[in-house]
Amino acid sequence: MIHTEQQIREKAKKIISDLNNDGKYFKPDCIESIVFSENKQLLKSGEEIEGVWLIYLKVLFKNIDILTLSDETAEPIFIRRFTYQVQEIKKDNAGNYHV
Repeated sequence: MIHTEQQIREKAKKIISDLNNDGKYFKPDCIESIVFSENKQLLKSGEEIEGVWLIYLKVLFKNIDILTLSDETAEPIFIRRFTYQVQEIKKDNAGNYHV
């Protein structure tokens, strides 16, 4: 484990803020829990990566989205919506995150 839970929490708050769309989707206290996983199989490629953080986010009607961050870089890999839709998160030149 390279990063601490607190570092990941702060990074997740930045990502959530960028993805939030004026507060219509995520509330300020939407982080339900943060879990470190030593190995995780990526959904699209089936590739297994070492060290990821899973951030469980409360969204509409008690549903949960899962934000996945790399432990190595603390950058987002993807977000899995409660609708089972998986979206890759990209970072622009200004340092803002978008799906």
